[in-house]
Amino acid sequence: MQHQQDIGLRAEQRTAITKAIQDFQSKVVDLQWRMQEQSQRLASLLDKPAVDQGAALAQVDEVLGVEREVKRAHISLLITIKNTLSAEQQARLAAARGAAMR
Repeated sequence: MQHQQDIGLRAEQRTAITKAIQDFQSKVVDLQWRMQEQSQRLASLLDKPAVDQGAALAQVDEVLGVEREVKRAHISLLITIKNTLSAEQQARLAAARGAAMR
């Protein structure tokens, strides 16, 4: 939140956003462990001389399912942060980001 002063972030908003980020990070760490495990299982299936296509594709679905959970958690975090900000703060943030991109 490099623009927290620019948008007039209040203490209670900062607390709510910090909690949302901490919850997200905790969830994502668990998902990263699952992703690693599922990816290793997939690699193991693909390393065999003859690949069981059904098992490999089922494992791909597992990997993609975890990826989906990570993306969903990220979008959920972004929505929570946006909903914590007032419309005026959102507009100020958009303006600050636009100025930074120029």
